[in-house]
Parts: sequence; C-alpha cells; structure tokens
Amino acid sequence: MVLCDRGRISYLDAVVEKALDLAYQKASIEIAYVTSSVEITAAQEESLTAKLKSMTGASQIKLKLSVDSSLVGGFVAQIGSKIIDNSVKGQLRQMAAYLGASVV
Repeated sequence: MVLCDRGRISYLDAVVEKALDLAYQKASIEIAYVTSSVEITAAQEESLTAKLKSMTGASQIKLKLSVDSSLVGGFVAQIGSKIIDNSVKGQLRQMAAYLGASVV
C-alpha cells in the first residue's frame, strides 16, 4: 500500500527481489545466476549445483537460469561478485586478448 500511495509501484519488483535476497542470505542460501548457450538438463543442473556448493561452501544453492545463444557453448555463472566464465565466447575473448586482437 505504501508504494501505491506514494506513486512508486514501479519499484515493486526491485523491493521483492531485495527482500528475497535478504531472506536467502539469512537462510544461508547462495543464489547463482547461470547463463548457458542451451537449456540445461536436470542432471546438468544437479551436477552444477553440487560443484557450486563445493566451491562456495554454501549449504544450499538456488540457480536462476537463462539462455543466451551468443555464448556459442558452455555457461557463465555469477555468485555474488564472483564470475565463472566457462563459455566458448569467453575463451575466444581471452585468446584474442592474449594474441592482441580486438574482439567485439
């Protein structure tokens, strides 16, 4: 009601997202934003969750999945400020930087 009364209903999504982040933090649940080149299967999701748990030491991991075909292959995972780029696009970018070429 407060958001409606003050004309700030457009901020509702951001408020809900922040409230969920705080609740997850209190429950020791890490959120991993994963972007892959294709849809991830259930088996891949379980494997990725287990690997991310061991890397972060979190008791639980919640995956937020999205698909970006420009990655060509692989995935990019972001947990907090840590980014794990295991995509073909990222590897090509690293190779180009090593060779001194510019990549768009």
